[in-house]
Amino acid sequence: MKKDARLYAKFTLDFADSHKIMPLSDAAFRCLVEATLWSRAQMSDGFLPSRYAVARWSLGVLEELTSNDPFNPSLKVVDGGYQIHDFAEHQDTKADIEARRERNRLNGQKGGLAKSKRAGKRLGKRSASDSVSENVAETETHISNKFDEFWSIYPRKVGRKAASSAYAKAIKSDVSEDALIAAVKAYAEAMKGSDPKFIAHATTWLNQGRWDEYTDNPSTPAQTPEEFLNQCWEQGVVAPITERTGRKPDCIIWPDPYPEDLDKKKFVAEFHRKWIKENRDELVQALRGRL
Repeated sequence: MKKDARLYAKFTLDFADSHKIMPLSDAAFRCLVEATLWSRAQMSDGFLPSRYAVARWSLGVLEELTSNDPFNPSLKVVDGGYQIHDFAEHQDTKADIEARRERNRLNGQKGGLAKSKRAGKRLGKRSASDSVSENVAETETHISNKFDEFWSIYPRKVGRKAASSAYAKAIKSDVSEDALIAAVKAYAEAMKGSDPKFIAHATTWLNQGRWDEYTDNPSTPAQTPEEFLNQCWEQGVVAPITERTGRKPDCIIWPDPYPEDLDKKKFVAEFHRKWIKENRDELVQALRGRL
């Protein structure tokens, strides 16, 4: 039977019964399913560009999905759009797909070389396919060993398979494995004592290149808590604060009625700035020793 070449997304059998999903409106439920299918097809790893999302669905529906849980809503507002919660833990990511394609390419290459060997080279010399196989095996073993070390250090053990693919992709970029291991050690130390729900999944941490935040740079002095908060205030963001302290503001209360011309990104940034200002002293104390 010919293999089905269509793309698929994955949903658990109890997906519709989840405490976050069951109360959703029909429009919001459809939006989440369609958004997951779209992201899987586009290989966007759960990211939905704001312009596309608003055009295809509606702000009201999107806001329902950003507020259906106080800690882990189905959608999270990020720069430039929305992110589907835990997409990489349930769906194939771009890194997964690229890694699979590379494995298939290498397997095809090895198969072709082996066939050539059987047809024309039956001597005792090592064939090209043997060399390729050994080189690939050595590389895969090296990556596997280093990833095992990375995984043993990482402070939140969720989604090992997806994290392994993201790790393989990361070390093909401009970061060395030694630097990556050093960075994850620093991250694990910074997250000691934090509530696990405030610790990024390893896949997210790797795909976003967040090792840069924990790579030693002698020319850059360590930030004081005050400097760190000033930077977050200027950018209108609280995620870095939450990641280090476990503290976060309450859910955003949107204007009612909702203005059609509301600049959502600006509204969120101002909400974050107000929270940082009102809780500054407490946050400074919580940040001491974590920067």
